Amino acid sequence: MKVLFGRKLGFELIKLLTSIIRGISKLMGGYPDILGAHNRGYVEEYVSRHRGYIKRADNVLEFGGGITYSKKYNAKVKMAAWSGHKERWKGCDYYFDLTDPDTLPQEKFDCIVLTEVLNCVIDINLALDSLKRLLTDQGILIITVHGPVLCNSEIIGFYSRYGIEQICKRHFRKVFNIEEYGDFNHAVAALLGIGRIMGRESIKTGDHITITTGLCCQK
Repeated sequence: MKVLFGRKLGFELIKLLTSIIRGISKLMGGYPDILGAHNRGYVEEYVSRHRGYIKRADNVLEFGGGITYSKKYNAKVKMAAWSGHKERWKGCDYYFDLTDPDTLPQEKFDCIVLTEVLNCVIDINLALDSLKRLLTDQGILIITVHGPVLCNSEIIGFYSRYGIEQICKRHFRKVFNIEEYGDFNHAVAALLGIGRIMGRESIKTGDHITITTGLCCQK
């Protein structure tokens, strides 16, 4: 009995169950990767809710390289990625480092979309100063950041709603459209890789779990 129901067998059963759930999730349109399971859906939701800023802008920059959230709303979107990862994000319009002003392009943008980037920046204040310089007067910066769950080895910092709001207020004239996404059920589902089988909901006050925070900043 000990051998049959031992810890090793228990772990193997959990792994098998998780792989089955992920397979079902993929067939039903969910994401098989753990981190992206719900976080990616939340990012899409936030950018979509505030797509008007992207549509109205003459010059839009999205920082990321791999996944484009804003291209569907404005065909003129230009893409940027880290200068040290050209081999990873080929075909971008710009390669620069938000914490190194010498690498920044001279163009000015009416709207910048920055999803899940600030968590990977060591000097967030310097990065926000650089973004502010890139914006035109009254320009809009659309940001999403990871909350204090769903970490991986590439993430340096996590931000609560209050934390990221206060930091951005130091740099921008106006910080608004602040929204939190995630609850306990979604956090567990994301860790299991269930993906989008479950619906998206805004954070429940009693859960105190933030998977993603989104906010807009105006220069």
